[in-house]
Parts: sequence; structure tokens; C-alpha cells
Amino acid sequence: MKKLIYILLFLLILTSCNQTSTNPFYNIIKDYPHNSNLINEYEKVYNETNNIIYAINKVNYPNFLTPNSSNHLAFKINNLQLVNTNYKLSKTYIPKTLVEVTNVDYIKRSNQTMMIDQNTLNAYILLFNESLLNNLNLTIFSSYRSYEYQESLYNKEENSFIAAPGASEHQTGLAIDISTKDTGLTKHFDNTPECVWLTNNAHKYGFIKRYPKDKEHITGYPYESWHYRYVGVEVAKIIYNNNLTLEEYFYQYIIL
Repeated sequence: MKKLIYILLFLLILTSCNQTSTNPFYNIIKDYPHNSNLINEYEKVYNETNNIIYAINKVNYPNFLTPNSSNHLAFKINNLQLVNTNYKLSKTYIPKTLVEVTNVDYIKRSNQTMMIDQNTLNAYILLFNESLLNNLNLTIFSSYRSYEYQESLYNKEENSFIAAPGASEHQTGLAIDISTKDTGLTKHFDNTPECVWLTNNAHKYGFIKRYPKDKEHITGYPYESWHYRYVGVEVAKIIYNNNLTLEEYFYQYIIL
């Protein structure tokens, strides 16, 4: 009797394996990390989008693109860091790559030294020098902010749109607020040649407009024409050419 049961179990497993291996979708997903119990769900999303990475992420993390839907530590995959209203930096997080802002125009404040990630500064210097050749006047208004400084800004009533401490990209040293001295960080910057040039060229130097128009429901932040984030040239070009946010790039191009 036991022998018969073992044979039946073996045949059941063999049949299941054969069904999986003969499913054309299996040949698509087999090289990606996935939950074999969710094959049907993955396949359904894949058939709708033709993007296997998106299909896996959509099934595994259905609320990833919904702001304020979770509270997790910020993470880095393939050297690309994500910080937003769902994924926050710790109070003690301080980048080890910070350097003083030099060789570009920036707002100088008393008793403050403006700091920035080294690679971000190197890329921005190239962007800044090119902007000068186009007779543009770009100025950095803000770059790295510590958790404590972000907290002090957040607690001021007049800064109700400031990111909560831990949820600000400025704490990474990879984000910069760029504008002109005439307009500052206001909607008036949108109508300047500098804003137009940045919108069309920043990606060539590895920067993305982090909070674009009509994507507030994904980023969790209102449109900011001046807020740029360094992600590297390759990623920036993909994001720019496909009109994506950083969240959408992660969802479509990186297994979470």
C-alpha cells in the first residue's frame, strides 16, 4: 500500500513538473527569482505588459508605487538608492562620500558648509560648465541635509511641503535643488531658459527631475522643477526617454 502511495506521489510531482516545464512562460521566468506558487499571477501580468521584471514586482509588491503605503528602511540595489515616503533613511545615516561643494555657483550661508556626494558633484560640474557655454545662470540652493536639519525644516509650519526627516533624498547627498538667483525655488523658475535647458539636458550628465508633473501619485511629492537627483548617465537616459519616475524605473527594470 505504501509503495502504491509513493508511486502516485511521484507521478503527481512528475506531472506537475512537466506542466511547468512545458508552459512557454516558464522558459521566460525560470532565470528570475520568483515564487513558483504564483506562476499564474506572474503570467497574467506579463501577458498584459510583456515585462517580466514588472510582472514579478507587481505580484510580489503590489503597493510599491503607492505613496505612504508602507514604512521600511531605504534600500540600495545595483548601487541605486531609493528614498521616498515608503522607504526612509535612519536618523544615523550619513553618506561617507560627502565633500564640500566647489567649482560651481551655489548659495553661501553663514555658519554652513554646503556638502554633496563626490560623484554627484563631479557630474554637476560638467553640467554646470556646459550651462555656462549656453549663457545660463544656474545656482545650487541646497544639497546634502542631515536628518536633524531636515527635521528642523519639517517642523516649521511655513514648510508644510518639506519632506519628513528620513524621507528626504537630500540626506543621501545625491539630490540638489537647482534654480536661478532671480527666481529661487519657486514656480517662476519653470518659465526660465535655465529650467528648459535642465529639463532637456540634465539626463546627459546623470541627473533626473525627481518630482515631475503628473506623477505626484507615484512619488508622493508635489511637482518640483528644481529638484534633481543623480542616478548615473545610463539610468538617467532610460528614465528620461521613457518618462519614468525613479520608483517606476525600479519597478520595471530591477527585481525588488
